[in-house]
Amino acid sequence: MYFILLIAIMVLLRALTYNRYIILACRICGDKQLGKGSLKKEDICQYCKTKSLIVSGLAGNPKRSYQIKTHKRAVRLKSLIVPGFGFLAAGSVSMFFVTTFLLSMIMSLFVLFSFSFPGDYSPLYAIISRLGTIVTGGLTLLLYIFFTVSNEIFIRRVHAKYKIDTV
Repeated sequence: MYFILLIAIMVLLRALTYNRYIILACRICGDKQLGKGSLKKEDICQYCKTKSLIVSGLAGNPKRSYQIKTHKRAVRLKSLIVPGFGFLAAGSVSMFFVTTFLLSMIMSLFVLFSFSFPGDYSPLYAIISRLGTIVTGGLTLLLYIFFTVSNEIFIRRVHAKYKIDTV
């Protein structure tokens, strides 16, 4: 009952704050600005949109180039800590939710197999526990690596779309 009430409150708050002023961050350089409306996939600041500044590494403005490089490094480091953060920084919230959902499900299975099947009850429980721990641990590691690499590819694709070349 409380769960349904919590979901209703969440939906109501989302409806009330849908077209309000929010702080938007540029997907390229990370510059924050006040904007009206909802989050869009094309949250790029005007500075990054102009074609005259998109010259191999933004050679005309070294401060802006440094800001873009710093933002890119920060996104890379954060995506190592939280796999899927690159999707969130590039504007794909749905992929971030898929990433966190899959990793949380596999990690919960890992915890289930690690601690809920004690081996002192039966040798079968010990085999299930060991095998489940190894399989889910390997799946967690593979998903972590896959989503970390796909974050990097996604960020590079966004930078290539706007012809930003700063590495």
